[in-house]
Amino acid sequence: MHKPLKALITGGAKGIGLAISQALQQKGFQVTALGRDEQSLAIAKAAGFIEDYLVLDLAIGQNWDELANKLTFDFSVLVNNAGIYVWQPAENTTSNDVQALFALNFFAAEKLSSLCLGHMKQQRWGRILNIASVSGTTGEANAGVYAASKGALIAYSRSLALELASLDITVNCISPGWVKTELFTRTELSEEEILSTVPAHRWVSASELGALAAFLCGDEAQSITGQNICVCAGLSLG
Repeated sequence: MHKPLKALITGGAKGIGLAISQALQQKGFQVTALGRDEQSLAIAKAAGFIEDYLVLDLAIGQNWDELANKLTFDFSVLVNNAGIYVWQPAENTTSNDVQALFALNFFAAEKLSSLCLGHMKQQRWGRILNIASVSGTTGEANAGVYAASKGALIAYSRSLALELASLDITVNCISPGWVKTELFTRTELSEEEILSTVPAHRWVSASELGALAAFLCGDEAQSITGQNICVCAGLSLG
């Protein structure tokens, strides 16, 4: 593994993203986080979990020029973690909901991947890790467009993995089940109702996801590419 390695993580100062930032930092990566919440980013930097950060809303198209001007895309590791979740009946889902979900959950990941690939190809080493969702493989009632955006991310990851495999650039997905972050509060379900659908009757911890992400971003996982790993306490089994 080429050292020191620079890693870019979207949504890297809260929830799952923060756990991934911590795990990569502990493994020796220099972590830069992108996010919308400057306070959380500043706290993460002060705690030593990230080296640098940039405040940016990746769902807004005109921000891409600003990003290109402020960052040198010499990252060996990219973790596309930022995402949004909309839970409501299909007939209440608006075109704005659809655009917002795909803008952040899929298009931002695709754009950042393309921006980072030049450096990865040049050094013939790279890791792209996309945080999808178990909903992207199983579907989810009242969250159909969210599931569709994550399903698109999974399909794109598999295709990109095939394209890059000969260059020692891996592309994988982690698909979490229910993690106790602020996203679950956007449903109308109680904790008891959520856990009743999970075979292991437990939440997935963010630290589990961080540990797996750190492994997939290292040399030890060089033969793992094009995979979608469900970390869901059995939820994907039905």
